[in-house]
Amino acid sequence: RNFEAHFDADPTYLRYAEISCRILNSHGDKTFFISQVRLFEFKREHELEKGVFVEKYESLLENTPAMIWVSNRENRPIYSNKALRDFLGRDFAKIPTQQEFEGMIHPEDHAIAIDGFNEAILKKERFTGEFRIRSADGSFKWVLEEARPQFDKSGNYLGYNGKFSNITNVKNIQATLDEALLQMQLLVKEGGFFMFEYDKSGALR
Repeated sequence: RNFEAHFDADPTYLRYAEISCRILNSHGDKTFFISQVRLFEFKREHELEKGVFVEKYESLLENTPAMIWVSNRENRPIYSNKALRDFLGRDFAKIPTQQEFEGMIHPEDHAIAIDGFNEAILKKERFTGEFRIRSADGSFKWVLEEARPQFDKSGNYLGYNGKFSNITNVKNIQATLDEALLQMQLLVKEGGFFMFEYDKSGALR
């Protein structure tokens, strides 16, 4: 299993950790596993404001599978890593206009992806939202976007960093389950079938 974590100890730096765990063997109540931790870090100050990344930091970001982007204090995207560029089929940091970016978002999701994020920017708050965005193959994919504002040690606003997670498969599975539940409810209503509901402990409700 893979896990991701962010560190807020020093707002001057963007820190990102990638943790992978693999079970080697399991005997009764004892489980043996191996884990690997990769840490990524780059300084947010002068390099970030100029849109120029120190080479070693950019190399780390380019090789992580997480889809990462960074904006400056004017809220203009200035960097997107390879994973995000591959997913979108373009450089997120080189989208010329706000209108063009809005065109990448599914029309039904503008309230979440655009209005919701703009509200977070005004309040300098974290943002989390699920929405559909046009991907490299031309289709809309569901993503979970997580973004947070960054500040220097004096409290000056520096911009946002964020990441996308592709949740299309999760949404498709949920849609299938919802449809199956609907069909079952119709059968119960029309054919007199009985439905039983259990809680997490297995007890009949």
